Amino acid sequence: MRVAIVDDEPPARRLLGEILAAHADVQVVGELATGNAAVAGLGADGVDVLFLDIELPDMSGFDVLARLPAGAARSVIFVTAHDHFALRAFDVAAIDYVLKPFDEERIARALARARERIAGGEPADLARLLRAVERLSGPADRYLNRLPVGGEGGRTVLLPVADIRWIEAAGKHARVHAGGPPRLVRDTLGGLERVLDPQQFVRMSRSAIVNLDRVQEIHPWFRGDFVVMLDDGAKVRSTAGYRHSLERLLHRDPSYARPRNG
Repeated sequence: MRVAIVDDEPPARRLLGEILAAHADVQVVGELATGNAAVAGLGADGVDVLFLDIELPDMSGFDVLARLPAGAARSVIFVTAHDHFALRAFDVAAIDYVLKPFDEERIARALARARERIAGGEPADLARLLRAVERLSGPADRYLNRLPVGGEGGRTVLLPVADIRWIEAAGKHARVHAGGPPRLVRDTLGGLERVLDPQQFVRMSRSAIVNLDRVQEIHPWFRGDFVVMLDDGAKVRSTAGYRHSLERLLHRDPSYARPRNG
């Protein structure tokens, strides 16, 4: 199988290439670092399998997919560091996805599925994938309805976002509070801001996002800070720089824009 890798991180490209080299029937014929390079380098002759990073510096992997010529890839396997993008990969009917950091067994399973598809003579239906991407670009599908969070025994639980009360920063990840024990999400608060509806979720500080539907009271604090009390009694402190954003969102101001200082 002729394989191409599109990823802007050299260590990721190198590691994925090393894992793929262990498969005798795989030949890596191209490694590309940007979306524009992928669009220019993957012609109609195409490759059998395309490992496509969803977050590229110049465009998203979905944008790359929309610009590829027919026949550019017989199978598409999305690559992402964030679980929530995996849901979108399934939504656009990609053959599979793999998460960073890479797992050899997971990549082997993805390759196995690609082999089955190629052996069956089933080419990637890029037209169908593009129609799905267009649907994802519409207003109704812009934000997540369910968020992948960590569960017991290494499971991934698809949590309805309406159940989320608030989210706090946890290093390079985030911790979701939705009743019961907090659950870990492999994403930053900034990344979650981009996929959660800003009319429902508001950034309270550099370390917290709150679901407005769960807010019961707002109490002033020192030096322009304030404390928000949620429906389960939890108290989340905000900083003065985010006060204006919260006030506008509480009034459902359609001209809301996220604060620049977070």
